[in-house]
Amino acid sequence: MKTLGSILKMSVEFVGSRRCAEELLAHVLGKKRLDLYLSFDQPLEEREIALLRPLLQRAKRGEPLQYILGMVDFYGCSIAVSREVLIPRPETELLVDEIVKQLRGLPLEGSLFWDLCAGSGCIGIAVKKALPALEVELLDLSPEALALAKENVARNGLPIVCRQGDLFAACGDKKAHFLACNPPYVSTSEFSTLQDSVRNWEPKMALVGGVDGLDFYRRLSREAPERLHSGARLFLEIGASQGEAVLALFSTPPWKEVRLAKDLAGHPRFIFLERD
Repeated sequence: MKTLGSILKMSVEFVGSRRCAEELLAHVLGKKRLDLYLSFDQPLEEREIALLRPLLQRAKRGEPLQYILGMVDFYGCSIAVSREVLIPRPETELLVDEIVKQLRGLPLEGSLFWDLCAGSGCIGIAVKKALPALEVELLDLSPEALALAKENVARNGLPIVCRQGDLFAACGDKKAHFLACNPPYVSTSEFSTLQDSVRNWEPKMALVGGVDGLDFYRRLSREAPERLHSGARLFLEIGASQGEAVLALFSTPPWKEVRLAKDLAGHPRFIFLERD
């Protein structure tokens, strides 16, 4: 008889990661991961093992667990992910937390918030859930990413508009009061050094920002002023080594109140600024 405990043991040996094996088995059985340890003697049906087997094979090939499960929790929101979008990172939750802290308490009725390079839509969805008075729009060049973002908007039951186009191309003559962007910021040379789970599985289009990784920041510094109201706030995620270079791009008018913030590891990771 094949029990939960014996199948978990074999799964760990096969994929080489206890946490991954636990997550996949819990997913198949509809249990919480820690509840597996209360059910070691539970017999498993062949149907359940058959569902688990291809998931383990995907993990063995190096596919990220988040893509296999198809879902992540991000700042209290349920976000579907696929290989068309980046997997939301914990540091991006820090960005959302800072946005919410800065905007909470402001008069937000009638204010427009853009999540640029939205990918899965995790930033805009989390901000809208926390600050429902905001009008939120998700902007992305990739039709495939935007289709998934629309699914996530519906999944979380939020009134959010999705627009497909290059940077601000789909926005007509609209202007925003707040803009968040987690753009591609990996340099072409850095791309080859990324972990296999990132380089081989996540979309290169959403990772690489030109030879030095700064292409999108250059475009934002030039193009965003015309698309933002006076006094608008801009929230950027950056690469850990890009702080000084990105600050330099936003060091002249109309940008002001530029502030660099660090992630939990102490790396410069975010830039917050205002348009005059």
